[in-house]
Amino acid sequence: KLRYVCVKTVSVTDDVDISKSKTTVKIEPNEVLEALGAPTTDEGGITRIECSVVSSGKTGFVTLKSNQGTVYLEIIHPFNEYCVQMDKTLEETFKSLTKASNDLMSKQKELAKHKEGPLVEARTELAKLRPKVTSVMTSLDTLKKKAHAEKANFKKKEQAEKTAHIAARERKEAEALTAPAAEKVAAVEACAKSLEEAAAPLVKVEKDAVSACEKPCSVKEAVDKTLAALTEAVSQ
Repeated sequence: KLRYVCVKTVSVTDDVDISKSKTTVKIEPNEVLEALGAPTTDEGGITRIECSVVSSGKTGFVTLKSNQGTVYLEIIHPFNEYCVQMDKTLEETFKSLTKASNDLMSKQKELAKHKEGPLVEARTELAKLRPKVTSVMTSLDTLKKKAHAEKANFKKKEQAEKTAHIAARERKEAEALTAPAAEKVAAVEACAKSLEEAAAPLVKVEKDAVSACEKPCSVKEAVDKTLAALTEAVSQ
């Protein structure tokens, strides 16, 4: 079965027809869904599919692509699946760091009332940890941005390859369609060259010396024969 990943928040409904359906659950980016049927596109240009949400088991109909071109679900390929896991790990790590930072701030505030003793030292040590947490969060944010940029680059390259394949196929189809015409053009060009060669003896003769031309009738016959072949080649 095909599996999809949500790339934009979308509703799961109880009917394929949006106008008649009710929302049963909303799914967020990185949620994985499994197809239960083939996609269908209505008269309005909206493509929907029946599927189940892997995490909850809930089933229903989801919009794959709107009539405005907005994509909500993408087929999970090995690269996409890797990206989903990577994004999930990055998000979970970021949440853990945010919680750690908030806990440090909370503890520092809690210890601020103590003016002396071991707790003052503890507060000082906690203060030293905050810049480290902030540094790691900054590095993680940079990593997320870099990963996002590289994913976009990969998709551009993937699309370029698809476009190249389409162009190659269309070029091959065009060549198949134009091949007969190209053959006719080649035949016409060959006949035209033969006509030019056959008529050469007459073309080169001066006006007053036509009578002196050797075998003028045979030359004319050759020209007429070649002209007939040329006419036939053009009419085919």
